[in-house]
Amino acid sequence: FIAISMGIESLNENTLKLFRKGLTLEKIENGLAKMNQTNILIACTFLLGSPGESENDMLIILPFSRKWNIDSIGTNRIRMPETSPLYPL
Repeated sequence: FIAISMGIESLNENTLKLFRKGLTLEKIENGLAKMNQTNILIACTFLLGSPGESENDMLIILPFSRKWNIDSIGTNRIRMPETSPLYPL
């Protein structure tokens, strides 16, 4: 089998802007729609506890993953060194 792993990080538009990866929810969903047309397994990782995110922002990961047929979900707790520009947030 063939699989791809994607670091989505968040489903919150403000958090996606904060990380400056050039991702939007629309781009993520367009990519997943295209991936669903293949036989490639989809694994996605998300960061939990990003600045400004609510509990609901984290809880929507499961229904989102079901909607887009994501085969594997990974979560990571966000950690920032004191020297990071995000640390004060």
